[in-house]
Amino acid sequence: MSVNITLKKPDKSNSKEIFKIIKESRTLDLNSEYLYLLLSTHFQDSCSLAFIKDELASLVLAYYLPNESKTLFIWQIATKKEFRGNNLTLKLLEDIVSRKEINKLITTVSPNNIASSKIFEKFAKNNNSELTKSILFSKDDFLNSHEDEVLFTIHLKGEKNENI
Repeated sequence: MSVNITLKKPDKSNSKEIFKIIKESRTLDLNSEYLYLLLSTHFQDSCSLAFIKDELASLVLAYYLPNESKTLFIWQIATKKEFRGNNLTLKLLEDIVSRKEINKLITTVSPNNIASSKIFEKFAKNNNSELTKSILFSKDDFLNSHEDEVLFTIHLKGEKNENI
């Protein structure tokens, strides 16, 4: 069965639903509503939302590094449970990457977040790109109990793997 998916940049009207999806994920760090308003307005060119039947189904929130404009940092990804299995996050990542020339995509993933790890590994494979991992922030860098944050770095080569 084919699902009609609409991808778009966020705007202010989406921030409440973004906040809700992040909160309901129960695995992501929930930030203030104000921050999601800023992402939906100031950083909308580096974020993408997937809608199915006018319902926000999945999101990728990201920004370009201030001193490295061709490096995209993926900050948070989330998909509602009922829409998982449609590769929405991969579609959203491709949508953002297609908007502007970038040579590096980076993100941090907690070691126990297997689903996110697999998404970024698949994205690297789909783009014929190498993925490297290193610790960006150790658990000792955090005030409260927190896992290490592993930095995933994908050096984009600009060529897609058409066999996947």
